[in-house]
Order: sequence, then C-alpha cells, then structure tokens
Amino acid sequence: MTNVERTWLRIRAAGEDVAPLFTITDEDFDNLDPDSAPQAVADLSAEWVRCDAAVKNLPLDHCVEVHGEDVSLASIYIHLIEEWARHDGHSDIIRQTIDGVTGR
Repeated sequence: MTNVERTWLRIRAAGEDVAPLFTITDEDFDNLDPDSAPQAVADLSAEWVRCDAAVKNLPLDHCVEVHGEDVSLASIYIHLIEEWARHDGHSDIIRQTIDGVTGR
C-alpha cells in the first residue's frame, strides 16, 4: 500500500518526480517474512507524511490525467479507500499464512 499511496498522491496528483517503490506481482505474496513487517509499517507511516505534504495545497477538484481520463483528487481519495478495503482482505490472507488461524 505504500507504493499505491506514493503512486496516486505524490506521482499522479502532485506530479512529483519520484519513482514508484517497486512493481507488484502475484508472486510477492508467496514468500512472506514476518520479520519485515515492522519496517513495512514504518515505511508506510513515512510515506503518508510525504503524501500529505505533497497534496496539502491541492483542492479536491484538482484534476490529473490518468490513462486518458481526468481524475480529481477527490476521486483519488475514494479510489484509495477502495484500495485499502481490497488490500485489507489481502492482509488477512497474509496473516492466515503466518499464524494459520482462519475465521470461526
């Protein structure tokens, strides 16, 4: 999600010249290391600070072109809410692979 936040808010909305953190593939979920979680959380928190700073002066109706369509900052925020909801399900799958506990 750190990469998603960076891409939508810093790169697309604010037009910052920063590289995406990485390209995500389905295989990224195959070999998970629970010891990397604290760093991933710290990276996400730091990226939120940078994203907030990047868009703090942009109005919600600020538009950018994404794949040939004009997208407002308000729409980007809605998209990010959807992404978080989707990836929350992914995180539950990851947690299940780590601790083996499934729904009851």
